[in-house]
Amino acid sequence: MIRFMLALAAILFTATAHAEVTASAPNGFVSRHVVTVPMAPAAAYERFVRVQDWWDGADTYSRSAANLKLEARPGGAWIETLPAGGFVEHMRVLFVSPGKTLRLEGGLGPLQDMPVRSVMAVTFETDGSGTKVTMTYSVGGYFANGTAQIAPGVDFVLGAGLARYAQPPAPSR
Repeated sequence: MIRFMLALAAILFTATAHAEVTASAPNGFVSRHVVTVPMAPAAAYERFVRVQDWWDGADTYSRSAANLKLEARPGGAWIETLPAGGFVEHMRVLFVSPGKTLRLEGGLGPLQDMPVRSVMAVTFETDGSGTKVTMTYSVGGYFANGTAQIAPGVDFVLGAGLARYAQPPAPSR
């Protein structure tokens, strides 16, 4: 019964969702995802910045989202701590306008090993009684075999992440 109620809450929580690779060429691609959440833009922004609460641990180096932290400040970054004092800097913070815009630069996952530039822009706009959150990830550079093989996978991981973001937080125990 609890699982049913959580599933029903998840369906009701996300008013709309839209995702797609909006552009693709041999030297780059753009992935765009949109969700609407039932909270004010400031609250939607704060939820997004708590990436450890909604990112899938399976899509991390450490296999634990609890090791993630996004510091939305000058010189900030999306960091993952690793065992033995290691770390991964996934993205650097470029621009912050709380409740309105967050812009990050960095290659997620396999893109980190490639000579590419990747920018994620996240906007938060009032939409009725909620907030429309748009995440656009633009990637350009050298791809030895083009982007046809990698763009769908990156798009899928980002879409799954934003879908989890749009779900209601798990109840505290």
